[in-house]
Amino acid sequence: MRVSLLIAAIAALSCRSPTQVTFEVTTDIACGEHQGTELSVGPLSEIDRRPVSSSRAECDPTTGRIGTVVVVPSGDDDDEIAARFVLGIGKSPQRCVEDGFKGGCIVARRALRFIPHEPLVVSVPMRNECRDVICPSGQTCVRGTCVGATIADPGACSGAGCGEDSIASAPGDAGPRDAGPGDAGPTGKRVFVSSTTYTAALGGPAGADAKCQTVATAAKLTGTWAAWISDKSTSPSLRFSKIGPYKLVDGTLVANDWAQLTSGKLLHAIDLNESGGPPPAGSGTYCPAQPLGAWSGTTSAGVYSTKDSCLGFTSGSFSLTSQVQYGDPKALDSKWTDGGCLNAGATYCAKLAALYCFEQ
Repeated sequence: MRVSLLIAAIAALSCRSPTQVTFEVTTDIACGEHQGTELSVGPLSEIDRRPVSSSRAECDPTTGRIGTVVVVPSGDDDDEIAARFVLGIGKSPQRCVEDGFKGGCIVARRALRFIPHEPLVVSVPMRNECRDVICPSGQTCVRGTCVGATIADPGACSGAGCGEDSIASAPGDAGPRDAGPGDAGPTGKRVFVSSTTYTAALGGPAGADAKCQTVATAAKLTGTWAAWISDKSTSPSLRFSKIGPYKLVDGTLVANDWAQLTSGKLLHAIDLNESGGPPPAGSGTYCPAQPLGAWSGTTSAGVYSTKDSCLGFTSGSFSLTSQVQYGDPKALDSKWTDGGCLNAGATYCAKLAALYCFEQ
């Protein structure tokens, strides 16, 4: 009887569920565009110094599925485990590591504790929104925003598994435009193109800043706001806090940092107003094929353009040598702030255009 009971106990023990974590890795980057994904495993505090544990070059072009990685504990059954995934776009994952995760790289980190005899499943989407978003150690990118990488409740990953909403402070998994207009997210600054339009008589940069603050406050956007406007004495490069990343009011990433914002190439156009709607229609064509416009007077580097736009944006009727510089809210290149429209005369100073407003 003792022998048979012992055998029965051993048999029951052998049928218990395994202690393991399965990472399901997917991407919305076309399979032909990236050159593989690498995985490193270890404690979260050491994960960025750990060697590559495995790599995969392929993905399913239909589903975007890269593959599955199963990790089992090497110590106690309730140890914490962290994983870092690096996907290279147009370059190898190893090159991404060497380049500081810039120039076509997506990095995702996850950390959680094993649950003894419980298989856990963690979804790790490698989204284009997180391309070149560099998060500090211990954090990961979720929809363009850096959040803590630790899954506080690993029990949520049992059964069908857990997604990005399992990470503390992460936004929900409802799509790239799921944040409300008043939600700045855990990090970063918001930006919008004003729904209100003005003549060039803005009261200079200080007056433009006040107008941005008024529009933002009316839309229940908290914080301090300033206008992307320059004159001979000041510019965004001198007035702005230069703290990124920069995002539209719905959370869409415009630029990772000041350097990218002033590089002449945005990740997304500044094409939403303070309430999440489209840019204003304006009052006519400012430049050929440009029916919309935002006052600028600023180069893509964030400095004064040397074009004395309507007496430093103090006049709506100046008509001698003033050259008006507009930006295009639909542009991704330098035309977002320097649309190439340098028209002199009172007609242009009197036109109506929007303001780019940045949270500080």
